[in-house]
Parts: sequence; C-alpha cells; structure tokens
Amino acid sequence: MACSPKLEIKNDLPEEAFVCMERYSHKTDPVNPFVRKNGERSPTSSFYPLNIGKSAYEWRLGLLSSAKESLVIQALLWNADETGILLVLKTLEAADRGVYVRIMLDDFFSTGWDKYAAVLTTHPNIDIKLFNPFKKLRGSWVGRGFELVGDLDRLNHRLHNKLILADNKVAIVGGRNIGNEYFGTGKKLDYRDYDLVATGPVVEELTESFEYFWDSLWAYHISDLHKGKGDPIEKLRLELRRKIEDAHYLKNDYETDALALAYKMAQDQDQATTATARVVFDCPPPETDQFPVQTVMTLDKVASQSQDEILMISPYFVPLEGFHKRLKATVDRGVRVVLLTNSLAAADHTVAFSGYKKHRVKLLKNGVIIHELKPDGRMWQDHKLPSSNAKHIALHAKVFVFDHKYVYVGSLNLDPRAVHWNTELGLLIDNPQLAEMIYRDFGVDLKPENSWRVEWRSTSEESTQKRLVWVAGAEETTKEPSKGFLQKFNLWFFSLFPIDEQL
Repeated sequence: MACSPKLEIKNDLPEEAFVCMERYSHKTDPVNPFVRKNGERSPTSSFYPLNIGKSAYEWRLGLLSSAKESLVIQALLWNADETGILLVLKTLEAADRGVYVRIMLDDFFSTGWDKYAAVLTTHPNIDIKLFNPFKKLRGSWVGRGFELVGDLDRLNHRLHNKLILADNKVAIVGGRNIGNEYFGTGKKLDYRDYDLVATGPVVEELTESFEYFWDSLWAYHISDLHKGKGDPIEKLRLELRRKIEDAHYLKNDYETDALALAYKMAQDQDQATTATARVVFDCPPPETDQFPVQTVMTLDKVASQSQDEILMISPYFVPLEGFHKRLKATVDRGVRVVLLTNSLAAADHTVAFSGYKKHRVKLLKNGVIIHELKPDGRMWQDHKLPSSNAKHIALHAKVFVFDHKYVYVGSLNLDPRAVHWNTELGLLIDNPQLAEMIYRDFGVDLKPENSWRVEWRSTSEESTQKRLVWVAGAEETTKEPSKGFLQKFNLWFFSLFPIDEQL
C-alpha cells in the first residue's frame, strides 16, 4: 500500500466555504442562544446521558448494528485496539447490509488506522475522508514531525469533533474518542468521560454540522492519500473477525448481541429527558489563518448571563489573561465558579498540565473553587471493567453547567488549543433536570475520596506565608500529588517554555 506522492493541499477557497460562517453568525439572537434570528425558539429534543464507559460503548455497538440507511462517524482518534477493531468490523457489516457509511477522522493520529481506512474505502458503501492531512511520509512520525515544523500554521488546525449518527435519527455527542481507555478497558489508564444520546430535531443540526466538514476544503478522500491494491475487503473481514475472537474479554465485559443491544437502547430511551437544545460547533475555518471560535463565543455569552453558579468540567485548563478577567468579573458579581480538572497524578499529558500549573494560584486568588481528580479514587471502580489493566483514571469529560439550568456537553476543553486551533462540537441544552443529572453524576467525583480540593492558604494559624494545600476530608498535604520524580521533573521542564497558546 503506497502513499500518493502528488497530493496537493487545496489553496483556492471556493465561495461555499464561507456559507457556514455566514449562516452561523446570523442564526441566533445575540442575547439568547436558544432563540433564532427569526424569533423562533430552538425546538425540543430528547437526551440520555452516557456516564459510564460500558454503556457508552454498547450504545456505539448498538447504533452500528441497528443502522438501516446511513451512518456518520466523526472523530479525532480511532484506535486500532480491541474495542476500536470491533467497531471497524461492525462498520463493515453495516456497509454489507447496504448502509451508506461516511467516516471523517482527523489525520494527526491516523497512522495506526490508515491500513484499515485504505481498505474499507474500496467498499462501495463506505466513504472516508481525513481532515487536514499530512502530505508526505504519512506512516512515519519522524516525517510527520518535520512536516509539522515546516507547515505549522496549517497543520495546527485539527478536527476535535466527536459524533456518531445513525439514520439521521439518533446521535451520540460528547468527549469520547474510540479506544479501550474510553470504555473502561484501558491498558495504561481509563478515562472518566461523558456523552449524550440525542434524538429529535437537534439531530438535523448535527447532520448539517457534519456536512459542512465533509464538503470543506480541509477534507480529503483517503483514496487521495493511499492507493490500495486489489480487492482486500474479504481478507480484512477475516482478519478483523480473527482478532475479535482472540479478544475474549469483549463479550465478557460488553453486551455484543444485536437484539440485546436494541432492547437496552429502547429501555434507556424510555428514561430520556426532553429539552430545548441546539448544536454548538465551530465551522471549518475558511482560511488557514482564521480561528474557529463560534463555540467559545456562544458559551461565553451564556456564562456572562449566569447569576448563581457555573460548574466547569475540563481535563485540560489553561486560561489566558482575557479568560482570567472574565472569571474574576463573574466571581465578583456573586457567581460561584467550580472547576473539576485533573491533578498532576491523574494527568495524561504533563505538558498540558504545565500550562494549568502556571495559572492555578491566580485562579484561586480570583475565587475559583478547584477540585483535582485523584488517579485512584473509589469511583474508578464504577468506570473500570474486569479486563482493564489501567494504572489510574484520568478525567476526559468536557461538561459545563450554568445556573443549574443550561448544560453544555461536547468536545471543548478550556485551553488555547481548543479555543484557537481545534474545531469543536457540542450540545447546548436548556433543562434543569439534565443539569441535576450531571450534578448527580459528577457529584461523586467531587467527594474527598475521589478528588482533592485545592486551596491557597496558610498551613497554620502561626504562619503568614500562603501556599497550595490539597485537601481531601481530614487529610491535607502541601506536596503536589504526582506519579513520581520523573513526572515532576517533566512538569518543571515544560514549565520553562512559553507555550501556553499551543496547549
């Protein structure tokens, strides 16, 4: 399977590329994000939360197994591990049934999946595109590294959206990529993540968001990047089935029978809540020097009107100066601001944590209440499955609740990369019942057995010098919880560099 040496990145911008930006900017009222420009309120749809990885994976299996006409999958990352391979097989089986499958993946992490994608796209019912691809030495991280340095302005733009949509009727939106660690069977770590199942009119908006990306100048057919040889579909099918048969734990940890999955999905949907909602997404930037900021602008609008409390759940949190000022102004007008993020001990990316570390004291001084997730809290047992070999759990959910009423669930992290470079996708929902579900689900994470509350204070009445203190019930420590010396050294090293805007 050879790489195409003649790929030319598109430079000529078609006029249609501006359509998304124009429609987005004129679609909603400047004050109320749920009111359209024509005065109509966003319609109601139904939502069911996927709090646990097991349920999140079974819903994905169920959608792929039950789809009758079409499937859409959009993701930053699709690992070629056991859970990922089973979803590849279910995708192929759906195409064999006559389902038209479209897959859009970001190209940054595509190296392990390229061989499957190049073969799958030879199926008449499967179409695969990559977002903002590398042009040369695609199978080599060294080659990609050189190209990244030489073409950083373009390659910095990444697709961070997560979406699965079946028959234009049922969708899953949230923080999860596709891989063992997102579904409770990680090899090194398990992720604590969150999704929503959506049905109703909001699904039409999700479809529309996907179409903008599918037709954008950033999207390239996999066949333009890889040249498959012959017709290897049957060989791939046998290889996938053999690997799934060898992964015995899949049937032990997850329900995989199509009928049983359909029954489970029907039961779950009976418990769904109905609410006014709209899709919030960043348009594909019309040009490489433009930033996709629609998601941030919408959420900032909601936050600026909050009167009671804002709950922010973000695994990576790097607030630049403007964000600090808005948070302080929010606290000063009497709004309680609570942040749940990773501790250093739980962090999966030390370099990203180094950006957060620089801002932590200022956040506390400005009145933000900070909880940092423990790597081995009791709630981990609710998320890990028997076959998990993970060493710890890390937060990966991206959820915000405003005034116990407005809810955002999606792909947005609160860091400069998400704000300036990545495209993001999420659901903004007006529903106190769903807000309370989220407080219930994440209230467990905020308990002392699962997270530290970080404080900036004196360690004793006699001392006037303030320092960071990690508090969990009656336990207190002034030493940053970590995985050990090497991680702390890396944290110190990365903190030396002015790279916040790239984190």
